[in-house]
Amino acid sequence: MYTFVSDVLHVQNSTLDSFVFYAVAAIVLGVVLFYFWKVLALGVFGIFCMSAIFSHNAALEAVAKNSDDSSALTQAIGHKKEFMEDCLTIAMNTKDSCESIYNDKQ
Repeated sequence: MYTFVSDVLHVQNSTLDSFVFYAVAAIVLGVVLFYFWKVLALGVFGIFCMSAIFSHNAALEAVAKNSDDSSALTQAIGHKKEFMEDCLTIAMNTKDSCESIYNDKQ
């Protein structure tokens, strides 16, 4: 029977073997998807939620790091402003000398 089918269709036995194997695999896959589509859909949804949660935490950490950098920059600017005000009013130095003193400290 098997050789009769390959002779009638004019195909090699290996091609016919491949066709039978892929047809059985497609049927099995179709049955699995038909009966377990709810479980598979929940699994895909769960993986999507987990990846969203983990990527969201990474984004929050990046934002927190950037805000820490900006707050450090704001504090440095505030520190320089206070130093310049004190140097100009209390020490009665010129603006150029105050800036050179501040830069020497850095």
